[in-house]
Amino acid sequence: MDTQMSNEAIRQGTLEETLGKAMSAIRPEAAYFTTENGCRTAYVFFDLAESAG
Repeated sequence: MDTQMSNEAIRQGTLEETLGKAMSAIRPEAAYFTTENGCRTAYVFFDLAESAG
């Protein structure tokens, strides 16, 4: 997650809604939010039934 863009989404109060929509579409088995090398990071685990490409 880009730091400047996610900071702005937090300020505007839209990050939670955006993440909620993404999680609803993906329906992950698990999701972990952390930092890696000083960057915001999300590990999202889901079942990929078929690929688009």
